[in-house]
Amino acid sequence: MNIYMLGDFQGDNGPGIANKMLKEGLEKSYQRDISYYYSHGKTIFQRIIENIYRSVTCDLIFVGDFTRLHLLAIYLGALTGKKVICRVHGHISFEWNMNHSENIQSKIKKIQKLENRFYKHANIIVCVSDLSARKFRLDHPSFNGKVYYCYNALNYKYLLNINKKKLTITANQNRVPIILSVGGGMRRKNNLVLAKSIHKLEQITGKTYRFIVVGSPYTDKEKICEYSFVEYYDHVSHSNLMKLMNRADLYIQNSSFDTFGIAAIEALLSGCSLLLSKKMGICEIFNRFEDGDLINNVKDINEIGKKIELLLQRGNRDRLLQSLCYESIEVDRMAQWFYKLFVSENKKMKR
Repeated sequence: MNIYMLGDFQGDNGPGIANKMLKEGLEKSYQRDISYYYSHGKTIFQRIIENIYRSVTCDLIFVGDFTRLHLLAIYLGALTGKKVICRVHGHISFEWNMNHSENIQSKIKKIQKLENRFYKHANIIVCVSDLSARKFRLDHPSFNGKVYYCYNALNYKYLLNINKKKLTITANQNRVPIILSVGGGMRRKNNLVLAKSIHKLEQITGKTYRFIVVGSPYTDKEKICEYSFVEYYDHVSHSNLMKLMNRADLYIQNSSFDTFGIAAIEALLSGCSLLLSKKMGICEIFNRFEDGDLINNVKDINEIGKKIELLLQRGNRDRLLQSLCYESIEVDRMAQWFYKLFVSENKKMKR
């Protein structure tokens, strides 16, 4: 069986890392009877030609992210009777609406139209968490019968081996606590709310904090950087992000909605305690949380400030490491799940 694998398999962001882990797992254990072909075109013209050729000659098409060029492959696959499997890392129109305060309804409608075209011709739609799948079914009820989910994966054993257990912040009372978050100035990530929470916490406690924010500017960077305790990076390599995580004491993901949130697991394995929004798919792979681990209201600076102070005092890393369901994020488990799906869909096509 020949499978055309479309998507970002090199990027350092969440989808890119998830796709790289899938590629690694498939090529390590599940290529005995399957050949995987990846997009190598450097220019748009090269990629269009490649899409046409591969879509026509392959047996099955896997689409790992959402672009207009990939829509061409989906159309061609549908026209030639190929099975198409789409992996959904995000809900584009829904997230666009959350990330922009101005009236952009015309833009949202265009994205929704493109989304419907994208998913209409897919045979299987794979979300990255149950939270994401339920949201997808709610937004696209006509596609309910072909929506599934499979968690993202990462090489957690490697991260655990290279990151030794860190002492809690209480071991050195003179050290300035480091708080880390990704998502940059994206409104949906609510890092401006975190900055306001830390500012108020400084006023109440008289203590100082460092808040490291990583990610593109989007709408909120300028306001976030008004606070003197903020250290902002528009972009860092994945290896340097891991170093920042290893230095940090607390990682916070204060998202209004996140389909998964693999950076939180990387932070935990790198030595951080975690404070997470309840609206994240990653929460599903922990057996239990305590109330202080989760943010109920992502806009409530008082709630967030109290939980930051509590976690900096006592931490939750060791407890969450014991609560983490490791098998859910096994690279081989994810690769096996997709391998079985590929084989099953290919058999259906040959009937």
